[in-house]
Amino acid sequence: MRICIVDDNEAVLESLKLVLSDSGHEIFTADNAGAALELLDGAQADFVVTDLNLPGMSGLALAAEIRMRYPNMPIILTSGARSPLDKNAGRLIDGFLSKPFTPSALIAALAGVQTERQAA
Repeated sequence: MRICIVDDNEAVLESLKLVLSDSGHEIFTADNAGAALELLDGAQADFVVTDLNLPGMSGLALAAEIRMRYPNMPIILTSGARSPLDKNAGRLIDGFLSKPFTPSALIAALAGVQTERQAA
């Protein structure tokens, strides 16, 4: 699977890239929403994992933009908060992970979203 990871924390980006690459995925990374949208326009990603708190455009605003451009793109939102704190988040994202999360939790979330989408 080709996954775009968006987070403004370089250490988080690198650790997620390592974990998912080791699981056999092709990884694209961006440290802000604008860079992520450019990547998505140029690369054929299968999935997006984005942090909620990004500089400039938030992760939820990024999810909304992705939904407009790529309606079927699966999106997992991550945050240090317990929830996305937005009542409309459920229609924009397919999953939510509260930081810190384990590599196995991320891999399970990706698999869960894929399973749900295949069953639908």
